[in-house]
Amino acid sequence: MDSISAKQIAELKQVSVQYVHKRATKEGWPFEETSCRGGSQKRYPLSGLPDDIRLLYNKVQIAEAGKELMPAPRAAYPPATSHRPIVLCQGQQEKALAKYDLLRLYKERVNSAAYGQKVAVRDSFMDTYNTGLLYPKLFEQLGELSWKTIEGWKLDVQSAGNDCFVLADQRGAWRRGATSINETHAKILLACLLHPNKPQISEAIRYAREIMHDRGISNGFSDATYRRWIKEWRERNHHIWTFTRDGWKAWNDHCALSGERDFERIEVGDVVVADGHVLNFDIVNPWTGKPKRMVLILWLDMKSSFPLGWEIMPTENTQAIAAALRWAILRLGKIPKIPYLDNGKAFGARFFEGKDLEQEAFSGLFERLGMQVIHARPYRGQSKTVERFFGTFSELERWAPTFTGTCIADKPPGMMRGERLHRKIREQMVGGGISLEQAHIAVADWFDRYARRPQQEGHLKGRTPLEVFEAGRGPGVDRALLDDMMMACEIKSIRRSAIQFNGRQYYHRELHGRSHKVLIHYDFQDTSYIRVSELGGKLICVAQEYERLHPAARHLGTDADRLRLAEHCEEHRHQEKEASSFAKEFLANEFLPHHRQQMAQVGITTLPIKDGASKNPVRQIPEKTTISDAEWEKIQAQAAATEVDCGAGDDCSVLDVSVPEIEEDAVSLRARLEALPEEERYMAIMEMEVRGRMIPERWRDFARYFEDTLAYLNHKDHFEEMRGMLAVQWQADHRQGAGNL
Repeated sequence: MDSISAKQIAELKQVSVQYVHKRATKEGWPFEETSCRGGSQKRYPLSGLPDDIRLLYNKVQIAEAGKELMPAPRAAYPPATSHRPIVLCQGQQEKALAKYDLLRLYKERVNSAAYGQKVAVRDSFMDTYNTGLLYPKLFEQLGELSWKTIEGWKLDVQSAGNDCFVLADQRGAWRRGATSINETHAKILLACLLHPNKPQISEAIRYAREIMHDRGISNGFSDATYRRWIKEWRERNHHIWTFTRDGWKAWNDHCALSGERDFERIEVGDVVVADGHVLNFDIVNPWTGKPKRMVLILWLDMKSSFPLGWEIMPTENTQAIAAALRWAILRLGKIPKIPYLDNGKAFGARFFEGKDLEQEAFSGLFERLGMQVIHARPYRGQSKTVERFFGTFSELERWAPTFTGTCIADKPPGMMRGERLHRKIREQMVGGGISLEQAHIAVADWFDRYARRPQQEGHLKGRTPLEVFEAGRGPGVDRALLDDMMMACEIKSIRRSAIQFNGRQYYHRELHGRSHKVLIHYDFQDTSYIRVSELGGKLICVAQEYERLHPAARHLGTDADRLRLAEHCEEHRHQEKEASSFAKEFLANEFLPHHRQQMAQVGITTLPIKDGASKNPVRQIPEKTTISDAEWEKIQAQAAATEVDCGAGDDCSVLDVSVPEIEEDAVSLRARLEALPEEERYMAIMEMEVRGRMIPERWRDFARYFEDTLAYLNHKDHFEEMRGMLAVQWQADHRQGAGNL
């Protein structure tokens, strides 16, 4: 009942209904209007009532529940028509039959005695029996006896109509478990015992005594009497005791009927069970660098109890479950028929069941693999065989240096307050912590040892999980198909011919020249590679992790570091050659022939670049473009004097000078070139050469020097490409100038 009326509250508090309505209005009790005969009435939710009313209501309900749960009263004595308990155990029956046999032998011996000799025969029989030699088996069961005891047996048998079982030991059988506690006492006791807060039995008895005293009920029984009655009631009503005090989960685990599976009716791989287990030891989280109790996702074969595949992740998620299933299928060698899953959120995700496909980019994983999913019922751990396996797995966890305990009471002393010595020992044992890779190695090693361990209990019947598993293992599966369907995937961008993922760089030659988004598939356990595909699904390549370079490999690195640097430089040259090959081919086959034709039309026959004439065109500078420093300064002086004499001002087109156009004097040229870095200085000289201008001897020598340096040799193709671009630009400028004329 979730609500109560004002009349019911008045009966509980023993007040008038008007008083209840006034108090409800004054204190602002929440209520709801409900229709009833003759109109409507107010009902007050229990959650909104004051504490005194709610406590009184709960007390009355508990008392009523105790009245219903009280066992039927027992008879103080057995029925008059019966001389023995209704049920005799086997021991009681055997002892009663032994007594009857001894009585029969006693009667035969005494009845066969002559007149006046019965007493002597009786005493002789008893003396012989008590030695244990005459009837050793009977003496072992019954022990030493007297003739008076046997005579008593004879009377009991005669009064019971020759029923031999009347001789059974029935002491206390008729009153066993019976007490003088009546229905009133039982009702109060149960009201105190069946409380959800689970009071101690001694506390419940003490509180029940107080209630009895307040009500004027006699409670002169001892605590032992109350305890005997409680024990008797609890044994015969264990399901009510457990459900009321401990809840549904305890009742389901300890009282409900549990069916047993027949594992002989399935084969290896028919049913695989999956569940997550929070490890009871700390692992250093590679994403945060802090220790954490991670989750072990395990797939277990139900037939052989063989651990197939697993994954360790900070939290239980669909990617970890899919990765573990992928390893399980690879090890099983075939697709399982039935995945038996937990009822958790991760196992019920759309990734597996294929729900709401319009909003997802993939159909259900299990449906694509042709598997039929079974989910365990909530809060029924006994239905999953993997739960029992995790209990055995705690053997490995206890040997881990970062063990945290399987429960609060099982914590190691190094985690307790005040245990300084144990805490110091634990810190020394833990050191830098257990890495994720070390955890995988330890788990794999323990799984191997477990698979080779004979299982005496359960359905394996002395066989090892490995034996049963190998007998039913499949032929193998298509690994590429599993990679596409089950590896974790993300969308990444290609930048500078590589993909950055999880702090690592992945490279393949197929990525060079690309700069777009791709879909990558990766494995949590093997991070050395990723599968790179187009967003449409077409595989591009399998990129490997690209190792980082030593900052000073030539001087401080090892031979491996220097070799790695050389490989990187070679790969860089390959990329550069690939990138510049198209421009070179276009320059040689398309542009230069057309350029020479245009130069011939304007009267220029000597080109700055000769097709295939030399590997270093700068060294073959035409004669008219070279001049010494002294000649350069002399020409500058003549040009200045001529400019002054002719009075032409800034217009020097009327001068008949037999040298190329001069834009700046030797001092300005020298200052400008010396201020530039070597690469830019070489580019400036190359531009003067392409434009057919005179180059002083010292700058021509610098160009020869620079072409022997690593800066030029490592980027030779780049400089040649720039020379072609300058030639194109000079041609365009020259054509525009000719048009203006």
